[in-house]
Amino acid sequence: MKSTTAQDAHNLLKVLLLTTSFPLTRASRSGIFIKKMVNHLPENVQVTVLTPDSAEADSQSSDDYPVDYSVIPFRYAPKHWQQLAHRSGGIMAALSRNKFLFLLLPPFLFSNLLTCCYFARKADLLHANWSINGVIAGIAGLLFGKPVMTTLRGSDVNLIEKSALMRRLVHFCLRFSEVIITVSPSLQEKLVEHFPQYSAKVRVICNGIDQAFFDAGNGQYAKGKYAAESDQDVEGIKDISPVVQEAAPVRFLYAGNLTAGKGVDVILKAAAFLSSEMSPVMSSRKWSLDIIGDGPEQGALEGYCQEQDL
Repeated sequence: MKSTTAQDAHNLLKVLLLTTSFPLTRASRSGIFIKKMVNHLPENVQVTVLTPDSAEADSQSSDDYPVDYSVIPFRYAPKHWQQLAHRSGGIMAALSRNKFLFLLLPPFLFSNLLTCCYFARKADLLHANWSINGVIAGIAGLLFGKPVMTTLRGSDVNLIEKSALMRRLVHFCLRFSEVIITVSPSLQEKLVEHFPQYSAKVRVICNGIDQAFFDAGNGQYAKGKYAAESDQDVEGIKDISPVVQEAAPVRFLYAGNLTAGKGVDVILKAAAFLSSEMSPVMSSRKWSLDIIGDGPEQGALEGYCQEQDL
């Protein structure tokens, strides 16, 4: 951990970040994108991450983290009962797999709120991820006069048309947050369509992509025949016809949870179409599709791949 002088501490923006997904062990994939976001915040932002405890091995110590932030896992049940969060698909998927987990919701929400209120007193800003945390942060913000920013994602916004409960949760977030962040323009449009009175609060900040993603590999596809041949101009128009025939195989990649809301079934249906003789796009082009992840839809997706010979 880096040392902080009294003057530096005075200039720090202290953020309490609420999230139901965050890696608590080195091997965990839970909310890894939240961790990457925290890792890339400016040095003048001091973050405390509030997240549910899990039934897995003991959480990392603060010395395991390479940057100046702390992680507070709140307990809501005996250790081995804590099955609500940090699993594939999140809380909703956990509840659908095991109905008995609904019994843990009251202590989960109470412990989350109590811990949030305790740490909110010394925070300058509360940043909630997902609607359930937006409600918790909104209550704490009202009690202690702290500004609240809530990030809503597809699992929140896409359910407001189907679930009255989700509509109420999202409406509470919109009402008691100074700013609402969505991760895509389509989510922003849907929120504004259903809650036009809060349109001025809604902003778009897409999930970031780590530079390591772009640095991976040797870039042969970008630097090989494709780049060389695509520079052939014919009367000011690039001739790409030879490129389509000679370029390297196209590789498609999906990495994420295998849940119904992710639309992986749509990707596989598109792959089945590309594999068929009806597809004029890839008939003379080699391609591959890799699906990385797990979740409650894995069995059904694997069955579809077998049916379609993918």
